[in-house]
Amino acid sequence: MSRLFAAFVLFALVGAACSAGQPASSKDVAGPTIERTPGLNPMTAPTLTASPSSVAASSGGSPAPVQSPTTAPSPTAPTAASPGSVLIAYEDTAQVEVVSPGGQRVLIDVWNPDLLSRAPVAADVLLTTHSHDDHFLAQWVAAFPGQTITFRSGHLVARDVTITSIAAAHNVGDPLLESGGTNYLFLIDVAGLRIAHLGDLGQDRLSATQLKALGRVDVVISQLTNHFSDATLANRKGIHLVAQLKPRLFIPTHILEDTVAELHDVASVWPPAYSTARWLTLSRGTLPASTQVLFLGTDAPTYAKLSSASPFGG
Repeated sequence: MSRLFAAFVLFALVGAACSAGQPASSKDVAGPTIERTPGLNPMTAPTLTASPSSVAASSGGSPAPVQSPTTAPSPTAPTAASPGSVLIAYEDTAQVEVVSPGGQRVLIDVWNPDLLSRAPVAADVLLTTHSHDDHFLAQWVAAFPGQTITFRSGHLVARDVTITSIAAAHNVGDPLLESGGTNYLFLIDVAGLRIAHLGDLGQDRLSATQLKALGRVDVVISQLTNHFSDATLANRKGIHLVAQLKPRLFIPTHILEDTVAELHDVASVWPPAYSTARWLTLSRGTLPASTQVLFLGTDAPTYAKLSSASPFGG
């Protein structure tokens, strides 16, 4: 059975089980759609611990426990990047941690808190691009102790990091809304680097307004394929969108349709590299002169073999 056929079967089963109240439209912020995530059973949410001091109103008006952000602290979790550099940890799907020289930690699209390097604190920032279950946990976001940007555009400054959120579309034709839209682009300006996380951008092209708001981009984190936003191997939407930005590094997410063919395809456009480091250190001086694909996360060694990628920086 192919990966794509298995995904459609799984989606059909989940849709049948949830048809009473869970619409599959990407426009439905209140009822997120399940996207297939490597290593995740979509019928089983990641383990979370309830906080007795936090409550949220249920649909019947009675208070219900809100899940507290918890994760086991790691002895290797960094507290700050070295001067002039940024630390990035990619934790599969589109979950990312960024740590600045000033110690600012930015979390993006957290779908599994157990993968985080340490529990969130009030100084942390959480960014969420859209409402699908492999990017967003509603109760976890509600209990997050720090600042958040969730499904809205705007600006946020935290220590030595400046963040801009830009309205976008998960699918062609979705309205670009300042709040409550279907996808948002995040530009993180830190230590002289401009890092763009595009979530599940499903537009055919970035608009002139979006390109102007993003400006020069050094690192792009974005999906390669994802049938939920009609990004396929055939239309190469994921590649075309990244090509508009001309970053020096492209960190792909959602390699879901035909892994071998997709890796060969993207490697035919940009030279591939990989890193097995839990935390990758980046600075303007370590970036390649022109666009390079960089595979990170637990699947990086496999992707490296399939695409004949070289060690990053080697």
